[in-house]
Amino acid sequence: MAGIAASTMNKELRFPLLALLGLLAVVPARAQIITDNAILPANLAVPDNDTVGVSSTLAFNSAIEDITDVNVWLNLSGGWNGDLFVSLEHDSGLAVLLNRVGRRTADLTGYSDAGFDVTLDDQAANGDVHLYRLTLFGNANKPLTGALTGAWAPDGRPADPLLALDTSPRTDFLSSFNGLNPNGAWTLVVKDVSPGDTSTLVSWGIEVTGIVPEPAAAWLLLLGVPGLLWLRRRA
Repeated sequence: MAGIAASTMNKELRFPLLALLGLLAVVPARAQIITDNAILPANLAVPDNDTVGVSSTLAFNSAIEDITDVNVWLNLSGGWNGDLFVSLEHDSGLAVLLNRVGRRTADLTGYSDAGFDVTLDDQAANGDVHLYRLTLFGNANKPLTGALTGAWAPDGRPADPLLALDTSPRTDFLSSFNGLNPNGAWTLVVKDVSPGDTSTLVSWGIEVTGIVPEPAAAWLLLLGVPGLLWLRRRA
């Protein structure tokens, strides 16, 4: 009878063990979404009338493995906003943050305002930063009284900054970084491509939202299987 009881118990234990192993095969590891950020004080003078410009590189370190959203903080002082081209590069991603804001067929010099203290966000309610005077005042000729502030969508125009206009196609957004691993170097490039005024890159930073894998299945294996094996030995 004891042998029959042990055999029955073994059969009873075999099913939950097999069920657990089957569950491990079909249940994916859960993941969580987090947001990390980094800010870099730069204080770099932007060379005037120079198509090479100045670069600033930020080293980003996070538990995030897959980007789902990126926003950028940008603080530039002085200069002539319509002279500036600003891009951000990381891995295979490239976003054009500014490209001669305000420049259009009727005004090839762009907006004359001095400075930016903005957040650049693909989903910003203000929309395209290239047209910020029209958004704020309904008038492209009305200047600001200081630096531009608030949250704006990136310019996104990869056109040659010597030729860029408001009608140039917008294709290079911050979404180009989605799906990439955020860790490593992020490089901001700032160019002043027209003579007469100088700008300073005061500081900049990134806010990255993304996926952190959580190996739930592995924990299930570590916690569940040894317990079942212990019960089998007891049987």
